[in-house]
Amino acid sequence: MPLFVARVELHNAVESNYVRLHAEMQSRGWARWIVSATSVKYTLPTGTYFSNAHPTLQGALNDATNAANAVGRRASIVVTEGPSSWVGLQQL
Repeated sequence: MPLFVARVELHNAVESNYVRLHAEMQSRGWARWIVSATSVKYTLPTGTYFSNAHPTLQGALNDATNAANAVGRRASIVVTEGPSSWVGLQQL
C-alpha cells in the first residue's frame, strides 16, 4: 500500500472541531502519528495525519475531505504520497 500524509486545516475552528476531525480521520484509516524506518512512533502536528490504508492518492484525498466535511467546517486539505522525512516530532 502507498504511504500518505494529509494536512487538514479547519477554517474558523475551535478545539472541539479538531477533536471531531481526529475521530473522523481515525474512522477512515488515518493516524495522528507516523512510524520511522526503525518502527518508532512519532506524534504528528495537529491536523496532520498518516495512512497506509488507502490504495490511491485520490481515495486518500476523498477520505480526508469527507472527514473534514463531517465536522461541518470549511477546510484546506493537502494529501501527499510517498516516503516522509521529519524533525522535531515527539516520540510516542
